[in-house]
Amino acid sequence: MTKDRETKGKEETKERSAAAGDSSAESGIRSGGTAHQHRQGSNEAAAQHGQTAQASGTAAPRNEMDERFLRLLADFDNFRKRTLRERDEVRKQAVEAVARELLPVLDGMDAAIASCGGFDASSQVADGFRNILAQALSALQKFGVERIEAVRGQMFDPSLHEAVGITSSADVGDHRIVQQMRPGYRIGSRLLRGAQVIVSSGPGSGAGGSSPAGGVSSEGGRG
Repeated sequence: MTKDRETKGKEETKERSAAAGDSSAESGIRSGGTAHQHRQGSNEAAAQHGQTAQASGTAAPRNEMDERFLRLLADFDNFRKRTLRERDEVRKQAVEAVARELLPVLDGMDAAIASCGGFDASSQVADGFRNILAQALSALQKFGVERIEAVRGQMFDPSLHEAVGITSSADVGDHRIVQQMRPGYRIGSRLLRGAQVIVSSGPGSGAGGSSPAGGVSSEGGRG
């Protein structure tokens, strides 16, 4: 009986030891799995951090290149606009220079037309000069050159007219144009030459004669 109890006790002790060993092994396996999962999570976090850092490092040069490209586009647009302005200004200066050289020729045609009245067949000669003058004015008009014609009774405008004389007039009011002596020309708003005119001083006591224009101020009044 005593041996049986001892044998049974030893067997129970072995079983408890085996159970304890299995429990320890299972605990070790669980601990190992947890550690492995922790290391795997750490590796994934490190990989994500590396990808984020790489993306940030790539985005910075890209943004800098975009900014440089936009600045380059703005500089080119400013250069294009400045070039167009300079080209237009050079063109206007060239047209103005040519037009000024042609003004005496146009004045000569006007004088020739006015002098045709004293010759035979003057109408045909005058018509020929008028046609030539019209063609010349049409060609100049294509480049923006306009002829300024002063009309009798028109108010004197110092920005368009040049007073070369003053005369009294019964039918033309004060500071108004009595007669045009020579037409003027302009390119757009730029005056090449004002139209030379005789300005009325209003009704006078005498028959009325012209006098130098020194008495007409820039405002169209008399000094």
